[in-house]
Amino acid sequence: MPQKEFCPKSYQETPAGAQSSAAVHLRSGSDKRQFDFSFEPIRENLFRVTFSSEDHPLPPFPSVTKPVTSLEDTHVSTEHGFQQKTIEVGDVIASVEWANTPVVSLSWKGTDKPLYRDLPLRSYVADASGIAHYTEHDRNDLHVGLGEKRAPMDLSGRHFQLSATDSFGYDVYNTDPLYKHIPLLIKASPAGCVAIFSTTHGRGTWSVGSEIDGLWGHFKVYRQDYGGLEQYLIVGKTLKDVVRSYAELVGYPILVPRWAYGYISGGYKYTMMDEPPAHQALMEFADKLKEHEIPCSGHQMSSGYSIAEVEPKVRNVFTWNKYRFPNPEEWIAKYHSRGIRLITNIKPFLLGSHPDFQKLIDGNGFFKNPETNEPGHLNASPPQRWVGWGYETDPEVWTKTLKSGEEQFWFGDTIMVGGVYQPGVSFAKIYLPRKANDQFDFGYVNMNEPYTYFASGQWVEVPSEWKKSIPLLARIGGAIPVGKSVHTRVPGDETPASVAVEELDDYRGVEIFPPRGSSHGQAFSTTWFEDDGISLKPSISQYTVTYSSTEEKVTVGFTRDQKSGFVPAWKELDIILHNGDERRVVSDIGKPVEYKDMSLRNLRFWNCCVLGCPAAAAIDLGLCDRCRQHFCALHLSSPSHGCPWLENIDVPSPKLHDYSLRNDRQNNVGVAYMLIDELPGIPLLHKRPSVEELRRVFDRKWLYKKVQQSQLLRFATCSWACFMRPSPVYVGRAAESFCALNTNRDYITILSDEGREKLIKNEIAELLSQTNTTELVRICTGLNNGVKCAFIAGKHIESDATMGCAKYQAWLSFDNGEKWLLQIPRTGNSDVPSELVEYLIASEYATLRFLERMKIPAPRAFIYGLASDPFNRVGVSYIVMQALPGRPFHAHKVSPSQKAKVLEQVAEIMLEIHEHPVRSAGSPVEDKGQIQISTLAKDRFVGLSTSGPCTTPLEYILAITGQYMDLIADGQLHHKHPLEAFLFYHYLHHNGAAIVTADMQGSFFLKHVDDKGNHLLVDEEFNVVGIVSWQFARTVPASEAFGASYLTADLASMYSCNGSVTNDDRLLANALRERGASDLVSYPEGKDIMRRLHHGLGRGSTTGEVRCLLKGMVKAVSGEQIDDIDLWMESQRESCRHDSRRRAIHGLCESI
Repeated sequence: MPQKEFCPKSYQETPAGAQSSAAVHLRSGSDKRQFDFSFEPIRENLFRVTFSSEDHPLPPFPSVTKPVTSLEDTHVSTEHGFQQKTIEVGDVIASVEWANTPVVSLSWKGTDKPLYRDLPLRSYVADASGIAHYTEHDRNDLHVGLGEKRAPMDLSGRHFQLSATDSFGYDVYNTDPLYKHIPLLIKASPAGCVAIFSTTHGRGTWSVGSEIDGLWGHFKVYRQDYGGLEQYLIVGKTLKDVVRSYAELVGYPILVPRWAYGYISGGYKYTMMDEPPAHQALMEFADKLKEHEIPCSGHQMSSGYSIAEVEPKVRNVFTWNKYRFPNPEEWIAKYHSRGIRLITNIKPFLLGSHPDFQKLIDGNGFFKNPETNEPGHLNASPPQRWVGWGYETDPEVWTKTLKSGEEQFWFGDTIMVGGVYQPGVSFAKIYLPRKANDQFDFGYVNMNEPYTYFASGQWVEVPSEWKKSIPLLARIGGAIPVGKSVHTRVPGDETPASVAVEELDDYRGVEIFPPRGSSHGQAFSTTWFEDDGISLKPSISQYTVTYSSTEEKVTVGFTRDQKSGFVPAWKELDIILHNGDERRVVSDIGKPVEYKDMSLRNLRFWNCCVLGCPAAAAIDLGLCDRCRQHFCALHLSSPSHGCPWLENIDVPSPKLHDYSLRNDRQNNVGVAYMLIDELPGIPLLHKRPSVEELRRVFDRKWLYKKVQQSQLLRFATCSWACFMRPSPVYVGRAAESFCALNTNRDYITILSDEGREKLIKNEIAELLSQTNTTELVRICTGLNNGVKCAFIAGKHIESDATMGCAKYQAWLSFDNGEKWLLQIPRTGNSDVPSELVEYLIASEYATLRFLERMKIPAPRAFIYGLASDPFNRVGVSYIVMQALPGRPFHAHKVSPSQKAKVLEQVAEIMLEIHEHPVRSAGSPVEDKGQIQISTLAKDRFVGLSTSGPCTTPLEYILAITGQYMDLIADGQLHHKHPLEAFLFYHYLHHNGAAIVTADMQGSFFLKHVDDKGNHLLVDEEFNVVGIVSWQFARTVPASEAFGASYLTADLASMYSCNGSVTNDDRLLANALRERGASDLVSYPEGKDIMRRLHHGLGRGSTTGEVRCLLKGMVKAVSGEQIDDIDLWMESQRESCRHDSRRRAIHGLCESI
């Protein structure tokens, strides 16, 4: 069609627009050629656009009936401007401007960049008898759709015809159009997806960024040969969202028959054969299927059966070539007797040479041209998924290689299919997409030899020989329902092709892919649907399998929803474990599960009696949740199987003296064994107790205590009991480790350097004796895809020791050169409660998981364990993470240029953190696989109570300052200057509202609490290559996250009465300013209140230094200059006379 464009302008709102607040109705200003434009929301993510005139009418028979507007449960608001209207519909902001031509834009609420926008000045255009619609084009986005189109999958930068032809023999890269077309174009990007769908049946074209017109920028254009435009815009976060909404708009297809899900053979050559005749060749093909045990439920015949026997040898539909098929009925019966249905290819037309052509004319059997009343015809119009389907947040899926969709794809939601595409190649290169959500991504496993486990988010090489195998990888957490490996039928299906099938569809298994080790409480779920496969309106039942895993077992749950009335022929469910997985399968509700066998693929089969089994007493039910020992049904609730965990609670249990496993290298006995005390009495169930007697026994509360997110115990009160153990401190620093009440007690042991070293060596020896390093090595080898590793103990005395006062560090060295860092909390030199120690471990793990969302060089956390967890066979609390290169950064030891370079990188890190706000202040924790903000992990080992999470900056300031005042009054902090310390924090507490005035309300950001500089690891060029020691990290207000910190502190200036912002603070502020972060600059170059708050009065400060710190804090908060500190302190004492802690402070002052 020749291009003859006319662009209507001067649009005005019509009265129809005023009647509907959520819609826009416009009419162009030209009297000769007036065009009407409308935009209206239909659903929360569906919008309708029309552009028409008298000579460009809307499609008279649109492919979609306009749906009823459904916005009752959706928030809708509008805002009118001059020649503009903004409509908020749920999470979508729609804007229509008509200063020149109508320009529609769609974006997510809270974002500035639109997902979709019409091309200004040229958006909706009349083009001869049709129209053209121009939209802005992003060349980096993925474009898919338009029905069948030539490869590659990404349509970006190409031109397509919207038409349909019989394109037999097409070139997959060049032919256009192909068999089917659908005027649906989907644009997908990391920010979301938008679909554009036209309802016309007419021909047209799509130029998806292939046209360049220098004055208009990058655009794509849809041209329609005839009539006006009716178009729907569909918005979604993912491709799945958009496709579902599209199906809801156009209607769902009818269900495919059950048999069509089996193997469908086919091939054009078979029905085209004359020698031997096609019927004979096809029977030989059926014999080969049987010989090779290939179940086949259908054969696609193509159209060769209908080709005429004499010239012209063309396709005559509804006829048979009697040479190739002398007796079609007999041949069909033979195929049906083998359970193979036949699928015919019928062309939608008859040629004039067809033997029945005149007969159909005489019988009025053709469509007719309404103008001539003569016969004629009218033009009419996945389990396989793109690798980025559901992984749109992974930036790698948007690279050109993966957007092409040619070399790998998802088959369902569990199997990733790759390929080898060149002769002689023995490895397939496959990318494993990674989800960026709150749940940990456990990666993938090779379904073929060597059955390697892979982490997600990387390119891997998978062994796969050319023409011998297909590389298949399973997603960890996925599941694949399977049936028999032969052709089956559903009971009740009496069609000829089904009656011939002997096997019933009475078996079902589910192959699951749990993590190689523990799933850390995360449960995976897969749901599938079943029906009889033959009913036109079937009853559909639903089945769900869930599972989680530990090192020793896989716990499986199964539910069935058969309210529809359909009940399948299978009654039991097989759980199939991946090759090499020898763990035991147990039911999540205690139902019996028994081991069946191992298949030829070395898959382990476990049978779940899903309907219940009365013979459960004879089956080994699994492992004790506490001690990991096996027990039988008779002892399911009995403590008599020798659980070592029971020794720590009030239960009459045998004492465990020793045990070993058969595969333990140190086990010289040769078998698994356990040595326990022999107890008197007889088994309870042997006495045949009554129900009441059983209740009295089993109602006892044999529970272990786990870490509670918001209920941490305070430290032991400083008393005689807490000093029975010598405190490992230096002679000159002993006073720092004791509270004010007990500093001068005679029984405190002051250690020499030699005594201290001996005590630490004994402590570490005890710690290592409690650590099952063999189990640790086994776990880490499994986590690293089977690469062997060795445990390397860390130094703890020498000058290059890697142990701090809180943690012991060691390494796991792998054969491939990798190193992982092991950290175990030290508890031998403190009275830190175990609940808090474990909370800090769990919080650090969650923090490192949270950091995976950011582009920050933090170590990746692999696993952690808690000493109180009976599933933890390592025996101690621990965390394993990536060992990072580099050396600690010390600001006082580097040149100004080196320091400036590091601070510039710190500014980049701050900008990245700023992009990931949360809604409360506290410490990250993991709950059911989700990262949440919970109780503050304290940065001092002195917690009296818990605090947090806080939802406002003021609540956070009051909680922190209140905590410090509690500790000072309790004698645990600043015992030499309790009054000054208490007034210091009381003043901050009283002025909390003024301190947080400039903070961002409702937004909190991750903060590394121990940021003195040595938490940064740098290389020889002072590039920051790692950030470590995240143990006490928490989310804080912006003033603390981006403000003055220890990293940029000048202690000499801080200890002066007038010190405030430092030169390094200004360097950091300038680095932020240069990067366009003007909203953050005010924090580092403003007041240093938060730095002073956490520094407090320092350690070992003199009275003069303490009072200077107090003066500096007051000046930083209020600008007040204190001349007489004693007079000021007296006034402040009066202001806090009603504080209940005042008496305790008074007592502390008298005892000094």
